[in-house]
Amino acid sequence: PELLEPLSASVRQCMEHPHPYVRRNAVVAVLAIHRNVDYLLPDAVEMLEAFLRAEMDSQCQRNAFLAL
Repeated sequence: PELLEPLSASVRQCMEHPHPYVRRNAVVAVLAIHRNVDYLLPDAVEMLEAFLRAEMDSQCQRNAFLAL
């Protein structure tokens, strides 16, 4: 948790990055953080749902569906 706590804010920012590659990996990071230390991202499910509504890249959508 000590290592992931400072990264959680950066991961949130990367969910809105202009490049799909960054967003794709940010979704995987959200999943990993939520699985290991769920209190760092208590709104991960809502965040992924909102991400899916706005995302147009198919690989990003795929990762978000897998994370949900």
